[in-house]
Amino acid sequence: MSFKSMKKQVVSAAGLVALLSAGQAMATNIDPGTGNYTFQGSDIEVTKTIFGIPVTLSCNVELDGAVDVDGNGTVFIDVTDGRMLPGGDSNCSSVDLQFSAGNWYASEQSTTTAGIPETSLPSPRLGTVITGQFNNVQVDTPLGYCSGSIVVSYSNGATVGAPSSFSFTGAALGTSGCTMDGVFEATTDVDVWQ
Repeated sequence: MSFKSMKKQVVSAAGLVALLSAGQAMATNIDPGTGNYTFQGSDIEVTKTIFGIPVTLSCNVELDGAVDVDGNGTVFIDVTDGRMLPGGDSNCSSVDLQFSAGNWYASEQSTTTAGIPETSLPSPRLGTVITGQFNNVQVDTPLGYCSGSIVVSYSNGATVGAPSSFSFTGAALGTSGCTMDGVFEATTDVDVWQ
């Protein structure tokens, strides 16, 4: 093989690699876009264990949050406010979702670094659940204070336009003897994927 022929093959191979690499580049997608969103949950169970006895309240809850993305594709989700809605157990009105020490912020599971990196986002858009956690969660119940981090699963939904949701499945809230269980659905669908 001549030097000229070998050079052509190397250039062609380099071009193919560049083309394939460009096709594999990831991008963070947020539909309909960054901004503020509200999630509602019915029958959200908040359990506080006192002297080894779990006491559970079943409440209707609304959480407000902000979704943003940085130049590296990292998604930032902050719960900025929340409230108990009518319905549920009578003591639910005594539960206070607190934000005095700052927002509840999302991170990868087992970390407290704010943000979900692009590589951890769902791919494909639908049918994929990601697990992360909310940090700095504070809930004051009639039986005592709960704080810490809580594991959460996020889904874009089964079809485009189906409400996105996140769920706590018996997730322990820090080490304060508290758990939360239930599903929150977006009042305006917001899908996040790579």
